[in-house]
Amino acid sequence: MLKQSVSAQPAAQALFAWNGQLLKDSVAALRYAYWRMTLEEHAKGPELRARVDDHYAIVEDRAPRPLVITALDQALVQSTWQLAMTKMTTDLGTLDAPWGRVFRVGRGDQSWPVEGGGGDAFGLTTLRAMGYGAPNASHERWGERGQTSTQVVVLSKPIASFMYLPQGQSDRPDSAHFSDQARLLFSERNLKPTWWLPEDLQQHIESRTELDHRDR
Repeated sequence: MLKQSVSAQPAAQALFAWNGQLLKDSVAALRYAYWRMTLEEHAKGPELRARVDDHYAIVEDRAPRPLVITALDQALVQSTWQLAMTKMTTDLGTLDAPWGRVFRVGRGDQSWPVEGGGGDAFGLTTLRAMGYGAPNASHERWGERGQTSTQVVVLSKPIASFMYLPQGQSDRPDSAHFSDQARLLFSERNLKPTWWLPEDLQQHIESRTELDHRDR
């Protein structure tokens, strides 16, 4: 286990007990994120990350590479952790802000806390891979890339499927479906049923437009 610096010890306690999940109410997850982003900005951070985060071993069907942590590595971890906690306090005014305070999904001028992320910068992988943008004036990072329409299909009879869109089905800001899925589904880790059969779809039609292509 990497040694802690005395000054960073109180903030680190929750990190050592963290379950590794990027949950919107997790304080440890946001502390971890701030540290990993600070580590990534350090000149030697990416090299240490590449040695520690050998999470492609399982994909490549091999044993993880032997890991040796040197005294210089420990010093780098300690110094970047302290810098990260200082930055987090400066940005948010507290070390107790949860993941969802910063990592969000939104559209227009509204956003909601969201879970998940991953990527090499965090040393984590996830089925719901998302990339977040640069921080805004409120130090929030909104999801802007990654998986856009995750779908689960059950090959039952009849077929059943469930999905979400990260924001909403409509691109019109005045539509009720502009950001409803961000609020009701994506932020809440919910999926909605899709409809394979006409009779199922029929119950959910809100409007109908008929196009007449006949010559006049």
